[in-house]
Amino acid sequence: SSQITAVQSQSDTRLNQTVTDINSITTQIATLNTGIRDATYMGQQPNDLLDKRDQLMDQLSSKINFSYTTDATTNEVTLTFGTGTPINIVDPLASGGTTAITRVDLDNAYGTGELTSGSAYADEHLYTTVLPGWISKLDDLVNSIVTSFNTQNAAGYDLSGASGGSIFDPAGLTAATFA
Repeated sequence: SSQITAVQSQSDTRLNQTVTDINSITTQIATLNTGIRDATYMGQQPNDLLDKRDQLMDQLSSKINFSYTTDATTNEVTLTFGTGTPINIVDPLASGGTTAITRVDLDNAYGTGELTSGSAYADEHLYTTVLPGWISKLDDLVNSIVTSFNTQNAAGYDLSGASGGSIFDPAGLTAATFA
């Protein structure tokens, strides 16, 4: 139980770091958007900037799923996370060019099925679904062991001939508190 809890804590830490990473990447993309727009308006080909932005978008796609559109005139991208209540995480029309996401945004997107890939999905799935399921199964195992031991002991007698009683107190017992 303590090992599962430790893995859950690690997953939680990674999710919080992923939020920081996502916001850093989107800020860099927004900055590149500005440079791309300016170069395009000046009649230059911003190929290096476009390549850097593509690399950052690849990094971002390893963390979350998103959709994007490219402005035909300015070559700026708008990146959108989620579909139900989408967040324009990179938006050339927004102040600063980005909207920061939070951990709650990731949690909500996982809960509604909008977060479907990337490391954020993997950690959300582990943290929210897999590990709580394992903890529940482990708690069920402990409950079964306690019930079996208590039942068998109650059916017997001690050396003085008194009937056996419960070995374990099952009230509030979980795998984390079993001793």
